[in-house]
Amino acid sequence: MTSCEPVNEQTSFNNPEPMTGFEHTVTFDFQGTKMVIPYGYLARYTQDNATKWLSDTPGQDAYSINLIEISVYYKKTDQGWVLEPYNQQNKAHFIQFLRDGLDSVDDIVIRKDACSLSTTMGERLLTYGVKKMPSAYPEYEAYEDKRHIPENPYFHEFYYIKKGENPAIITHWNNRVNQAEEDNYSTSVGSCINGFTVQYYPFIREKQQLTQQELVGYHQQVEQLVQSFVNNSSKK
Repeated sequence: MTSCEPVNEQTSFNNPEPMTGFEHTVTFDFQGTKMVIPYGYLARYTQDNATKWLSDTPGQDAYSINLIEISVYYKKTDQGWVLEPYNQQNKAHFIQFLRDGLDSVDDIVIRKDACSLSTTMGERLLTYGVKKMPSAYPEYEAYEDKRHIPENPYFHEFYYIKKGENPAIITHWNNRVNQAEEDNYSTSVGSCINGFTVQYYPFIREKQQLTQQELVGYHQQVEQLVQSFVNNSSKK
């Protein structure tokens, strides 16, 4: 494996390199809740330069785990974001990602934890002088933090907070701290999806500030992806 060990029991690497990423699936048991994940999303769990891929548990129903790290190649189309598993068209991006952590590939960490996300964060932000903004989505609250901080005159943060059944907090901020640097924006996402805690950092040091539509649109794709893994388990 490259960096993560998903299971304690015997691990099998009998699947070949993916062509589409969907040829095989691997089943995981999170404390009684199962996920069935197409193996192309499991690039972190490979051997021999991503030529040997994780296969389903030999002689068992599922790998018993508490955490899984899936990897997606993301690209923007006219219809919005697309999150792809490893395939023959995008394999060069994954190989570079596995080698040095760069390129348009994102790790998404999924845990079977009780949701501890605080959706009252917006109310607390207001007490610090953060401004509430109009939101492009009724299920999200939007906030902008542009307080004057002498030691960091370029301080600028955005918060998009989703309440309800599957809450999320998307934070987008400017990393610039001095005049010699240029603006560059990073993003972190904490969320709860169908009883799982899901965390990821989709954009690191982007030259352009991303819009709420871009950030929320990306998370909507993550929600659909995680939900599809759970739904797949009910079809097996």
